[in-house]
Amino acid sequence: MRLKKLLLHFGLGLLTLGIAIALSPSPSHSYDRPPNLPLIQTSTDARSLLQQGRAGADAGRFSEAARLWQQAASEYRQQGNKLQEAMSLSYLSFAYLQLGQLSQAIEAMQQSKTLLQQASNQPGSTVILAQALNTEGSIQLAMGRTEAALQTWEKAAKTYDLAEDEVGKLGAIINQSQALQTLGLYRRAQALLEQVNQQLQSQSDTLIKATGLRSLGVALQVVGNLEQSQAVLQQSLAIAQKLGSDAAKSAALFSLGNTARAQDNFDGAIEYYRQAAAKATTPLDKIEALLSQLRTRVQQEQWEAAKALVPEIKQAIANLPPSRMSVYAVVNFAQSWIKIALLSQNYGVGFTNQSVESRDISLGPPQSASPNYQLPITNYQEIAKLLAKAIQQAKQLNDKRAEAYALGELGKVYQLTGQLAEAQSLTEQALLIANGISAEEIAAQMQAQLGKILTSRGDNNGAIAAYTDAVKTLNTIRRDLVAMNPEVQFSFLDSVEPVYRELVDLLLQSPQNREVEPKNLKQALDVIEGLQLAELDNFFRQACLDAKPQQIDKIDPTAAVIYPMILKDRIEVILSLPGKPLRNYKTYLPEAEIESNLKKLRGFLSLSAAKPEHLSLYGTLYDWLIKPAQTEIAETGVKTLVFAINGSLRNLPMAALYDGQQYLIEKYGIAFAPSLQLLDPHPLATRQLKTLIGGLSEARQG
Repeated sequence: MRLKKLLLHFGLGLLTLGIAIALSPSPSHSYDRPPNLPLIQTSTDARSLLQQGRAGADAGRFSEAARLWQQAASEYRQQGNKLQEAMSLSYLSFAYLQLGQLSQAIEAMQQSKTLLQQASNQPGSTVILAQALNTEGSIQLAMGRTEAALQTWEKAAKTYDLAEDEVGKLGAIINQSQALQTLGLYRRAQALLEQVNQQLQSQSDTLIKATGLRSLGVALQVVGNLEQSQAVLQQSLAIAQKLGSDAAKSAALFSLGNTARAQDNFDGAIEYYRQAAAKATTPLDKIEALLSQLRTRVQQEQWEAAKALVPEIKQAIANLPPSRMSVYAVVNFAQSWIKIALLSQNYGVGFTNQSVESRDISLGPPQSASPNYQLPITNYQEIAKLLAKAIQQAKQLNDKRAEAYALGELGKVYQLTGQLAEAQSLTEQALLIANGISAEEIAAQMQAQLGKILTSRGDNNGAIAAYTDAVKTLNTIRRDLVAMNPEVQFSFLDSVEPVYRELVDLLLQSPQNREVEPKNLKQALDVIEGLQLAELDNFFRQACLDAKPQQIDKIDPTAAVIYPMILKDRIEVILSLPGKPLRNYKTYLPEAEIESNLKKLRGFLSLSAAKPEHLSLYGTLYDWLIKPAQTEIAETGVKTLVFAINGSLRNLPMAALYDGQQYLIEKYGIAFAPSLQLLDPHPLATRQLKTLIGGLSEARQG
């Protein structure tokens, strides 16, 4: 199932953008709600079931909502009320979608649409059809049928128009922009959002307008238009303040915090989150604001301030009733708390040890630590107990998605305490659930976590298989990753990039100094190319062109390609020479030392004249990247060196590499390619060019 952002209109002007989180779940803003009940005369008991189901869905109890809506559909069927049965089945389809039960969601939707055709002449049928189409579009998007979802949401907008439901129509249009983003049609998506903005500006100041502007602001944030997002959200906040609605104020402040963080305005984001928590009218909204504040302070390494938030969040979570959002809140809290606890242990800034009895799980230090064993994290038992309780709640709710997240996070706790067998078992359980509900965004995390665990257990082949699966999954959902909430995007360097690098590390390891197998070299090269694409997607916040693989020697038979990669204990280079098999070479150095030298080189870029220290460092870089293969490169008659570089090497001039006598540019033509799989390369048209070139014949200082 593709990562998805499902925007569902649910009546009475309540319009919101629900984001299904990929790299970490989010509590109350990470789920969607069904439409409010149309005002149509119906059986009191059946209508009560529909309302109870709505309350359950609002609280994140989707299994309960499904049961109640199924009962309502059954009652309406017995009464022969096809229109209300269709509406109940549409809601039921929505609940199944939230539970990851796609086949049941599709079946319920098909039954609903059949009944709607039979009851098309009845009053109220048009708005119910529009709501059903909105849910059907969400199902199609979840199945990866993005073009079909776009067409369905276009139908939904037209149907809402016929029903004279302007708010529903706006919601369907924003949904269309989401589908267009996923298809890579960003200009069309932006144009639709502009259309929504114009329509909202023409309305009077009401809560409907405030919530509509907030949804638009979030959508603009997702497509990367942060300045306009901020302006629209400020307008939403102003209307909420004018109307005196604390709930609307809190929601707008929270979204402003997300936009500020996407702008790297972390102090501003923290202040918005603080105000959002103060204005929150529900426990879940308050916890979400507190968790976002905690996450931002952890990201900025504000350890004391982060630590001060922990007791309040712990207490608030303890008082939450079971729901998807409460499980997500625990997982988010655990993620931040683990980071604080690890830094506490390493730098002495965090908690003191507490003796906590563990009733349901055993998390004592292992009898014999693995080679990669890390010291037990402070308060690990308490974190584990929270997660174990969350897992039980998810099971009671029959919420597989929430259960998978919580199981995976508990597996991480076992991993960090060195109990690798238990960590592997929990991670494999989470992966099994994720695969069962086609939740690729969760599966990618669990596959990577499994790879790390298997590496620690010394099972390199198993780790390579797990990391390979993770990279395949990430490549599959690459376009969705860049179309998701920036709440997730900021963690690219922490969560996505290491998966590629750790797989390359394993593939290029050569036991007993033997040569790396050719198939591993080829796979490592493919992984590096995939990382280049992912980095560009993350940087531009939109998916780049589909890869069109080209062999460099087919384009230029006199060019060699150099792929360097900085790993934790070495710098690896893969060399592709025309007409020859791939080869690799490496220089063993701690990553910190490599990065330190590269940082110095970047600092020299602002200086106007070369100095001996500069030449020495560029000589070192030459020794890393070129010297081990300099003879072979020269013997093949290569005229051009193409560097496919990433990370810290990206901004350094490869032409300045120095062999002690000459710069690299004096011997070869130098070219750069972010990745040879990005574009279909072709030569420029031949034409007469005139240039004026100037330079110095002798070196001068200053």
